[in-house]
Parts: sequence; structure tokens; C-alpha cells
Amino acid sequence: MDSLMPNSYFTSYHSVYHHRRTPSSRFMYHCAQVNSRQQKSKKSEQENAKPQDKDSMDVFDCSGWLHITVTTGEPVALVKLKHEDDHVPYWCIDVPQDVKDFVHANPDLNPTQVCCIFVQL
Repeated sequence: MDSLMPNSYFTSYHSVYHHRRTPSSRFMYHCAQVNSRQQKSKKSEQENAKPQDKDSMDVFDCSGWLHITVTTGEPVALVKLKHEDDHVPYWCIDVPQDVKDFVHANPDLNPTQVCCIFVQL
């Protein structure tokens, strides 16, 4: 994900459209928290899979879109930004690299044991 919107908003790449009549392309991104672009969570298809609660990012009806049009040979780009709601900024929910490294280095520990170790720190 690239940070392209101001004030700590993050965008997710959506698509690119190559114009037929002009040597230009439009790259489209949407706000990572826009409600209309969120995917529904899927249940595991594995047998005996346990249901798990997963925290998700807060979503909003912000209509957040960013369009960047570039033309071959031109030194400037056309930028169109639409963001109608000044909602709370995106925050990173990824697992920190040090935690990933610890889990990989200790494959014999179960999730409860890993959690207890990090709570003690």
C-alpha cells in the first residue's frame, strides 16, 4: 500500500485505464477505509477449522478516490482527489517484524505461549 492521500490516509491500488485515443493512462486508488470497497470476511474451507475473530479496520462512507492521469512525454500529471469525510486516519495493523521473527525462531511455541511471553515484556 502506498501512502498517497494527505493526513495519514492510505490508499489501495484499484486499477489502471490506458486511453485509446491519447498516449495517457489513469491510475486509480481508493481510500483503504472506504466502506464500498471492503471485502467480506470468508470462512475457512478446511475441515474442523475453528472460527476466529479478526479485528478489522474502521470503515467510512468517505467516497475517497485518487485518480492520477499521466501522458507520455508530458512533464506534469493531472491529479483528482475526492475525500468527503475527515475520518480517523489509517493505522498499521500488520504484525511487527520482530514478532514474526520470534515466532519463526520458536516454532514449538503455541499462540498462547507466544502471547504470554510478549505480555511479560
